[in-house]
Amino acid sequence: MEIRKNMNRYLQILSLFVITTLILTTNSQAQSFPKIGDTWNGAIDANNKMYMPPPYGFENLIEFEHNGRKFSGAVKEGKIVGILTTDTTFEINKIRYMDRPLSAFQNKDKVKLILGWANYLPVEDGWYAAFSFDRLTDASKVAFLFKVDFEAN
Repeated sequence: MEIRKNMNRYLQILSLFVITTLILTTNSQAQSFPKIGDTWNGAIDANNKMYMPPPYGFENLIEFEHNGRKFSGAVKEGKIVGILTTDTTFEINKIRYMDRPLSAFQNKDKVKLILGWANYLPVEDGWYAAFSFDRLTDASKVAFLFKVDFEAN
């Protein structure tokens, strides 16, 4: 009888643990993706900087994960000013852009250069595909994806 009572207590505790874990996992996955201009409440690594194109420059680095994918970003005065990823599984509207060659883009004639940083072109939803800043050819592949507000003051 004592063993049965202990087993029931053990199963109650285990069930509570599983339910709590499911709730916490669901809540963390339901977090929305940060947007440019959002206030950043997470950790800021003030000792490490990330270069963001003009009108910015070297800004405080942030790092976060969303849906199992890794992102870096830049924060200025507590606001997110840039987001970047090299995660090859990241999709924008169910399309993977990482490692695609320039020749795969219909708008490849829209490529712009930020000296010393990257050649880039718009893809969708405010994201840009970036290629190496050196010699650009049709075989050049997307090195990273980023978001930034180029119009910010």
